[in-house]
Amino acid sequence: MAKKFFIIILLILAGLVGYQTYQKFHNSNNTNQFTEITTTTQTNLTEIEDLINTHQYQKAQENLKTLLQINTTNQEALFLSSKIYLLREKNDLAEKFLEALKKLKADSKQIAHIQFLLQYQRGQYQLALKTLQKSQIPEKKFYEGILRLLQDDIVGGRNILLNIQGQAYQSLSQQILNDISLFETYQDANLGFLHAKIGKSLKNNQEVILAKKFLLKAVSNQNQFRDAWLYLGHIYLETQKYADAIKVFEKAKQMSPYYAETHLMLGSTYYFLKQYDRAIKYLENAISFKTQQTAKASEYLGLSYYAQGQNTKAISQFNKSHQAQTLDLDSYASYIYLLSEQADTKKLNSIIQRLQKAYPQKAMSYNLQGWIKLIQKDFSSAKKFLNLALKKDPHLAAAFLNLGQISLAEEKNDLATTYFQKAAMYAKQKNEISIYNKANELLQTL
Repeated sequence: MAKKFFIIILLILAGLVGYQTYQKFHNSNNTNQFTEITTTTQTNLTEIEDLINTHQYQKAQENLKTLLQINTTNQEALFLSSKIYLLREKNDLAEKFLEALKKLKADSKQIAHIQFLLQYQRGQYQLALKTLQKSQIPEKKFYEGILRLLQDDIVGGRNILLNIQGQAYQSLSQQILNDISLFETYQDANLGFLHAKIGKSLKNNQEVILAKKFLLKAVSNQNQFRDAWLYLGHIYLETQKYADAIKVFEKAKQMSPYYAETHLMLGSTYYFLKQYDRAIKYLENAISFKTQQTAKASEYLGLSYYAQGQNTKAISQFNKSHQAQTLDLDSYASYIYLLSEQADTKKLNSIIQRLQKAYPQKAMSYNLQGWIKLIQKDFSSAKKFLNLALKKDPHLAAAFLNLGQISLAEEKNDLATTYFQKAAMYAKQKNEISIYNKANELLQTL
């Protein structure tokens, strides 16, 4: 599910920040500098891969842009950039990064991987097959099997997947083989049923580009496969194609008017469109059905209420999601901001425990924990958390902004200036406008 991009703004508005001096490369020899740069880059790539896996494509692309400004020949960053543009269906931009990899004579497996996905997405299936046959990528046989299934060669596709043993994609191959077996047990089932099942299996295993082709085939001719419409809507929502998402979710609702997930997805999509009244209507519907979707619906309902300034209602909904342990990392910023106004120490401590358990080793998790400790005036603990945040993401603009504000409180104006300058620089690189503006505003006061 797509994430909530406005959260960082709330951190700024709170005016609550942590502090810990951040040391980069000074006082080290050239060897140490190289080691630290390499470690930092690898850390960032790990964070970026996490963003991609949680469908935060825009944020991942902004982080990659920062890495490529540091090193324009970073092959892994070029590879991931190309892949993200494919996920967002910006094929021309994906091809641009693919050409950059070719010019660098990069890893042939990475080049073949992107080349195949680009040809697959463009419907150039014969070219895609030729690319596979010439490549040495570990996904080679799996992709070939998927290509055959997409073209309704069930026997050929199954035979290939049956022979994937002890290789990458063995588990996913078995899932798809199970989909084929289920399809064959229903004599009256049409191919749309199989396309829907395979599309779901692929989507559930992060193979979004492959999945979309199957889901589109499943819903062609207005087939009545509700889950295919829902999964297709998920992909549109994750790639910020909100109008398309609304259309397919509405189609799913027509098929099952009282299915909680459909109302949840419509509500969350309208939330991202900032149509909060509509969002609240659908989210309240989802909660009324009292299913496993209730906690997630409460989270988005809390965000919608917060956006409308209905803070008491927002806290009530966040409490429910927090207790159910389903609240997303980004949503916790809104929750923390509201609790800070109430000085609810007990709940803030419970959030720290949840963040440590659910989101270990995450830069923003450490940042939020540091923020809570700062609210509680426990500056020593705040320093530790914020230092960990910057070790995980040395370009975290919000953390530098926070450090600058605590330096102001300590009347360390020179240090505050340095932090605000870094906050503005990284915020500009990542297009975080609110942080950029706030950092420059505070610089004017010094």
